[in-house]
Amino acid sequence: MKCNELVKPTSYDDLIEIIRESNKENKKIHVLGLGKHHVRESEFDICVSTELLNSILESSTSDLYVTVQSGVTIKELQT
Repeated sequence: MKCNELVKPTSYDDLIEIIRESNKENKKIHVLGLGKHHVRESEFDICVSTELLNSILESSTSDLYVTVQSGVTIKELQT
């Protein structure tokens, strides 16, 4: 897989803007989930890494749930 440009948004607003601009310019994008991917296409104009979208947004031990951004790892949840 080849990426012509790698971007690492730090907020969902940044991600939305990247997608919006890519759509306007008819660019092919691919989202990388912590560097892991399962695609067959070999070239993308922009690859978007989610590694900096790594905040734990909400959790409740009494209700047994957690809300996280896509870049949070299991290891981070366990600490």
